[in-house]
Amino acid sequence: MKSLISIVCGVVLSVFALPALASAQEVHAASSKKIEVHFSTSTLDKKVQESEFRTTRRTDGTQVLTSVRFKGETAAHTVAIS
Repeated sequence: MKSLISIVCGVVLSVFALPALASAQEVHAASSKKIEVHFSTSTLDKKVQESEFRTTRRTDGTQVLTSVRFKGETAAHTVAIS
């Protein structure tokens, strides 16, 4: 009998409480900025010894990824974000 009451309470809670909580969440697509990311690759003379991520700071204070090099690769990847 106690398990039946627990199951009924759980079902009632999930039917009424969870949709209310889910609908209170922010719509991420509406608040997210759309960006374009472009990659170009250049060949290096030797393999990269340590992975490297280069960034620059914009005038508004945000930090932006500009290039990536992965350990063991012979390529440097340049990133352009607009």
